Amino acid sequence: MGFGPAGTTTGGGTFVPGITPEVTPNPDIKWDRTTQRNLGLDMGFLNRRLSVNFDAYYNTSSDVLTDMAGAINVPISVGGAFAEQNYSSFDFWGQKFLLRGRIISMTLVTQ
Repeated sequence: MGFGPAGTTTGGGTFVPGITPEVTPNPDIKWDRTTQRNLGLDMGFLNRRLSVNFDAYYNTSSDVLTDMAGAINVPISVGGAFAEQNYSSFDFWGQKFLLRGRIISMTLVTQ
């Protein structure tokens, strides 16, 4: 938790500096969780001169820390912002295909 500048003005117009918490602490936060699933296939042909590679993946992340200040309307009189919460989740997926060929193969002979 951090502290930010604050202050008040007295009846005589004198500014009195102070500090205030910037974020309300959240004791319930925890590490986010990620699950990864991968499937891959590698093949070689013609004495490995032609190769094929295919990969597919699906990743899920849950309990990701999210700033809830924009999602909840809170009067400014509460003071400070809300702490982050384990709220969001994300899914990532995709495929990769690679075709590789070695057209010319040379062997150097040295004496």
